[in-house]
Order: sequence, then structure tokens, then C-alpha cells
Amino acid sequence: MENQAKTRKKVGLALGGGGARGFAHIGVIKALKDLGIPIDYIAGTSMGAIVGGLYALTESVENIEDRLEGLEGKNLKVVNAIIRKDAKPIMKNQSMLQLIDEFFGNARFEDCHVPFRAVATDVKTGIEISLDKGLLAPAVKASAAIPVVFQPVEIDGRLLVDGGLARPIPADVVKAMGADVVIAVDVSAKWVDISEDLTKAIRWQSFYSALSDILAAVSQQISREVLKNNADIVLHPSVMGYNWLEFGDSADVIAAGYREAYANKDLICGKTGCKPKQKTGLQVFLDFLFDLE
Repeated sequence: MENQAKTRKKVGLALGGGGARGFAHIGVIKALKDLGIPIDYIAGTSMGAIVGGLYALTESVENIEDRLEGLEGKNLKVVNAIIRKDAKPIMKNQSMLQLIDEFFGNARFEDCHVPFRAVATDVKTGIEISLDKGLLAPAVKASAAIPVVFQPVEIDGRLLVDGGLARPIPADVVKAMGADVVIAVDVSAKWVDISEDLTKAIRWQSFYSALSDILAAVSQQISREVLKNNADIVLHPSVMGYNWLEFGDSADVIAAGYREAYANKDLICGKTGCKPKQKTGLQVFLDFLFDLE
């Protein structure tokens, strides 16, 4: 164990956005803990910032699940799906952002047990802003503030929105924090044919389905070079079949994240220099149940 501590590399986790699909990040963290892989740095965008921030603050997966339980069954849909002339956000239900206030309270970046960054986008310049000081709640809200859907968040004189517009998966941020090995988690890693949804988007009941596909497509394109140049391992949980605003399938999405990380345990352990923990009876059973070997 002492020799492992000397030889292992510092591990950084880059958690991407993806709405409800981001519950997969919880499963990834669970698997890393089960494998005995330490997490030294975390950077997150949007839902990745929510999950990453909660873990960095508490180092407890159970705590994350308990707090995010409030999202289950809540489809954050438009109350009145009409873009009003005053150009205010079309999502009247701000429950997601209100819950972030409840999650983090008055906690600050300095309170985190694991160094953490929340990534947002500057409305005026379009550049990524890596937030690393002050209160966690406004920083995470800024990272998750999808344009048109939620209002921008003002921090230090800047108007900030969802980090996915500039850095969907902040592998470069976590690498700059000091990580020797960057594990990126991509929950939108797929180009989709958005032509049909764009046509349907005129019917407002399909607006969010179209928006989801458009954001996923843009995210996939923006992320290519960043992941190629900064990520040592990219995990792709099988979550594209889940809607980004429907949180009722959280248990299945978490399980998908766990399976993806555990299936790549040899690669992860090889890159990080960590030896996996001795398997428990439960892990042997999970190997059999989910065919992880």
C-alpha cells in the first residue's frame, strides 16, 4: 500500500453536462471508490458541476444521491411553452436552480475536501470561465444555467450561463489543476441527426426534444479536440436513450455510469498506477449480473 501511494499519479475527474444523463457521474464515482481509485481534482460543467461539487464538498456518494433525490420524478418542462415578446427565459419553473441553493447552502470552494472547479460561459465573450472561489451555489448555478431556459447568473460583474457552450467536458481545466491522469466522463458523446427534430420543433411540445439533440450534437463537436489533447481516459456511459430533462430513471442512469467505469477498470488502474481493491462478494455478483468482465 505504501509503495502504491508513492507511485500512483494524481487523478482528475472531468464531468460533462447532459441534464438527467449526468446522474451517470454518480455511478462513475461509485465505481472509482469501489476500485480504490483516489480522486484528487474535479472539474464539472452543468450537471457535472452539481454532482462534482457535491462530491468535492462531502466526499460522500450517498450524500449526493440523497440530495438529488428531490429531482426524481420532476420533469423540468415549460409551464407555458411560448417564447414571450419580452425575451425572458421561457422556463418559469426555476426549481433546478432553487434546489442548487438548498444543496450547497453557504458552502464555499474553500470548504471542499477535493479541489473543485465549476465551468461556466461568459455571455458577452463566449469564453469559458473556471470558477474556483467564493460561494459554491452561484458558481454551480451559473454552470448549469442553460440559455433561454434559465436566467444568466451574475458573478463578479460577469453574466454567466451554462459551461457546455464553451467547455462541455472540462478536461483541460482539471488537467491545469494539476492532474497527472484525466478521466473524462462524456454523457453526450454522439452526433445525432437533428433534421427531423428541427422540423418538429415548430410544434412546441417537441421543442425540448429538439433542443436536447441540438445541444448534444454541439457538445460532441466542441469536445473533440479538448478530449483528444487533455483526457487520458474517456468514459462513455450508455445513457443517450434517456431524455435530458427527465429524472425519473436516475437509478438506471447511475447504474450505466457504474458499469462503464467498472468495465474500464484495467485501463483506469493501468493509467493511474493504482491497484484495484480486493473484490467483495457484492462486486463479484455485480460482475456476473452486469457481465462486467
